[in-house]
Amino acid sequence: MLTYNFENIGSDSLYEFLYKCIKNDIIQGIILSGEKLPSKRALAKNLAISVITVENAYGQLLAEGYIYSIPKSGYYVSDLSGIPVHQTEYTSETYEAEEQGTDSRTAKAGDKVLLTGFYEQSDGACCISFFNLE
Repeated sequence: MLTYNFENIGSDSLYEFLYKCIKNDIIQGIILSGEKLPSKRALAKNLAISVITVENAYGQLLAEGYIYSIPKSGYYVSDLSGIPVHQTEYTSETYEAEEQGTDSRTAKAGDKVLLTGFYEQSDGACCISFFNLE
């Protein structure tokens, strides 16, 4: 059964913290591809949190492709082995954003990262999210 400590979650909500914990365990290979995750009710009971918190965390993992669901069977870890590790490339815009303090998570050029998301903000700015593998 998955067990996490919720004492020092910082500014994250419970579901965000749980989502990040499970995601990190998947990326680091602690939870293996094809492995069945605990049911929402069982995990909620084990962690002493609400079912909706687990449901929201699973929903985020599902939306990002870290897990998949089989109706009436449960949630399973996706196979991430085919996802390439990307090399970061910095432009002058990236450095400007860092200097202005608008980019709180950074990687150095040449770092190995797993690209976890790419989206466009309402102001037209493009953003990426990544997990630093180093």
